[in-house]
Amino acid sequence: MTDLKAGVRGFTGSPLLMSLCVLFGVGNLASSAVYGLISLTVVERLDASPATYGLVLAGGAVGAFLGGTYGDRIGGLTRPGTALLWTTAVSGLATAAVGLADRVVVLGALMAVDGFVVVTHSVIAVSLRARLIPDRMLGRVTAVFRAFSTGASALGAILGGLLARALGLSWPFLVAGALVVALGPILFRWLSNDRIEATLRTQQATEERKK
Repeated sequence: MTDLKAGVRGFTGSPLLMSLCVLFGVGNLASSAVYGLISLTVVERLDASPATYGLVLAGGAVGAFLGGTYGDRIGGLTRPGTALLWTTAVSGLATAAVGLADRVVVLGALMAVDGFVVVTHSVIAVSLRARLIPDRMLGRVTAVFRAFSTGASALGAILGGLLARALGLSWPFLVAGALVVALGPILFRWLSNDRIEATLRTQQATEERKK
C-alpha cells in the first residue's frame, strides 16, 4: 500500500506525466474502438475476400516494424513535443481515412502508415516517460501510469461496437480519428517543448542535489 501511495503521488505530482497519460489513454481508446472492426470492414464494407484481411494486417505489421526500427532516429530529428504532436496528428488522420477507404490496397497502405507513426510515437513517448520519472520511483509511477492509460482500452472496444451498430462501420474510424487529431493541439499546451525541457532541467538539478 505504501508503494502504491508513493506511485500515485509521483504520478499526480507531475502535470507532464498526467498529460502524457491522457495522450496514451485516448490513443488506446481510439485503437480499441476501431481495430476490432477491421475484419468487418474488409469483408462487409469493402466486400473483399476474408483472405485479404491478412494482407491488411501485414501492411500494419510492416509499418510497425519500420517504426520500431527507425522511430528513435526520426524522433531525434525534432524536439519531443513536436514529435508527439505530428505523430498524433498523422495517426488520427490515417484512422479517419480508413473509414473512407474504398479499396483493400488503400486500407492496407493506411494501416502501414498508422502502424509506423503509432510505434514511432510510442518509442518517443515511453522514452520521455522514463526521463520524467526519477529512477527510484520508476516502477511504482509507471504502474500507476499504465493502470490509467490502458484502462481506456476496454471502454474503447465497447464504444466502437456501439457506434458501428448504430451508424455503420465507417463511423467509429471517423470519430476516433477526429478525436485523436483534436487531442494533439490541446495537449501540446501541456506537452510543449519548453515545458518538457524546463521540467527535465529541474528534475536533473533536484536529483543532483540529492546525491
